[in-house]
Amino acid sequence: MNDDPYHRPRIATRIRDLLLDELGEAIDVGLMLGPPEYARAVLSLCRSPCSAELEALGEAFRAASDAAVLAQRQRGVPPPGLRA
Repeated sequence: MNDDPYHRPRIATRIRDLLLDELGEAIDVGLMLGPPEYARAVLSLCRSPCSAELEALGEAFRAASDAAVLAQRQRGVPPPGLRA
């Protein structure tokens, strides 16, 4: 697990750059770091057959997100979108 708080934003920024360059798709990095619905839609674009790097970055983002949610749960913090 990477404890660097900028790990997910760096991955999301690289995904944004590659999606724009390779597919002409613009994404919002801030939304990607928020509730998971937007990130899932973006990660589906990463699985397109055009780029092995995009696919690897998508997997790295998913793993980093899973680790962040697990860490939040261990600290007793609800995931985004589930706060009262």
